[in-house]
Amino acid sequence: MAKKSKTALSINLTSYRKKAMLTQSQVAAALGIDRSTYAYYESGTNPRPEILLKLAEIYKISPGKFLEGTTGANLDILARQFLWSEYQDFNHG
Repeated sequence: MAKKSKTALSINLTSYRKKAMLTQSQVAAALGIDRSTYAYYESGTNPRPEILLKLAEIYKISPGKFLEGTTGANLDILARQFLWSEYQDFNHG
């Protein structure tokens, strides 16, 4: 299986975690997910929008900060995921 390339988002996730002096295990526990799942996010797998929102709360930053430096197709994918999540929340909440 080919290793995923680091994206601006994954680099930002790692950077904010390290600035907060937290381990992947600590962040994963705060999110209620496995450490291995969180590690995938730092390796280039895009997290669900609700995960980014929870991370923004943990780090006390705007969710948009995670997207700084993200361009092209990856930004488009993230935007569509976020909009779909918001749509689902609106229709089911």
